[in-house]
Amino acid sequence: VFQRRGNFGRQEDFNRNWQDYKHGFGSLERDFWLGNDNIFALTNQGNYSLRMDMTAADNDSAYALYREFRIEDENANYKLYVYGYSGTAGNSMYASHEELFTTKDRKNNRLNSENCADVRKGGFWYYYCSSEADCNPNGLYNPGVEDRSSMYY
Repeated sequence: VFQRRGNFGRQEDFNRNWQDYKHGFGSLERDFWLGNDNIFALTNQGNYSLRMDMTAADNDSAYALYREFRIEDENANYKLYVYGYSGTAGNSMYASHEELFTTKDRKNNRLNSENCADVRKGGFWYYYCSSEADCNPNGLYNPGVEDRSSMYY
């Protein structure tokens, strides 16, 4: 588990800088991000898959499973490799494949002049800042709200 979001009372702010995402933040019992350096270390020890389990505000649940998942190191801006989708949630991570990690203080998204982390209110491997193109699991925790800054898959 490298990320957790939920209704745990006081919400963790995921609109963080590069260093916070590098080292990780939050609490394992609540909202957290494991840290990109840790995710790199884990995913480069062997072959890893990624499973994302999610529950919507209406208690509808779904999952996405990616057969292969890894990221590169900080020198490569934590470039993401994710493919081999199966599941019930839809393939929203497809656009993030081979994207670089972006935070509010380090714009690495390619297709916009704006910083997608500023627009989306959280760091991630953004392809494009529109809500149609990619997911936003590190956005604002606003159950039932659908906009570019809210968390969604």
